[in-house]
Amino acid sequence: MIRIFAFLPALALGLYLPDVDQSLRSILNHRSILTHSALIPALLLTPASRGTWRGDAIAGLAAGFALHMGADALSVMRGYALIYFPWPLDFSIGGASRWWLIGNSLVCLAFAWSWRSLSAPLLICAIVLCGLAYAVFNEGSLVLSLLILAGGFGAYRLIAPKIAARRTISR
Repeated sequence: MIRIFAFLPALALGLYLPDVDQSLRSILNHRSILTHSALIPALLLTPASRGTWRGDAIAGLAAGFALHMGADALSVMRGYALIYFPWPLDFSIGGASRWWLIGNSLVCLAFAWSWRSLSAPLLICAIVLCGLAYAVFNEGSLVLSLLILAGGFGAYRLIAPKIAARRTISR
């Protein structure tokens, strides 16, 4: 249970860390390809952290990145909503931006799933509750809230039979 205390703060950090590019405007555009990707969580993954509180913190960070990029993928894709390469390249990937965000969001969710030691229902609940708070308070988006609820419900429906089967076998 103590590992949830490593997961949740890291998830909160991951919700806002991709926008660090706004503080580095001299070298990065908003929605930099470096900060709006699975790169930062991937760089933190080490085999020694799997199954430890550090693994849960990395899983939380990856889940936060996934939620942030998923929310960004719902934006109208023009101007600063596009994904940009850093200076000196300084150009966007244009229409591929939405797919970049969705793909990297899914990669981050896979990181969160595979590096966590939390139970699957606890992981799903934590992501859904934090995602809903982010959707309402940061994005002000009912659509994003509904998508997060649907995703959480779908994920639980996928794992519920596996959990029930495991409980039956262990009895």
